[in-house]
Amino acid sequence: MELAPGQKIKIEAYARLGRGTEHAKWNAATVSVLTKGGSPEDHVLTIETAGALSPAQIVLAGIDEITKRLEGFKQVISAL
Repeated sequence: MELAPGQKIKIEAYARLGRGTEHAKWNAATVSVLTKGGSPEDHVLTIETAGALSPAQIVLAGIDEITKRLEGFKQVISAL
C-alpha cells in the first residue's frame, strides 16, 4: 500500500523501559552458554545478543547488577 501525493501518516508511540526480570522481551541476550574449554580450567562464554547491546556491555551490566544486589543484601544482613 502506498500513500497518495499529499497524504500523511500520523503515528503516536509510547515506550517503557523494562528489565529482563519483568519480562523476557527485555532480555539483552537471547542465548548465553558456558561450555568447557580445552582444559578443565578453561571455560568459554558464548553470548548471542538481540543486537541492542554488545556482548561486552551485557557482561559488564550483569556484573554491575550483581554488585548492586549484593550491596543491598549486605545492608539487609547488617540490619539483622
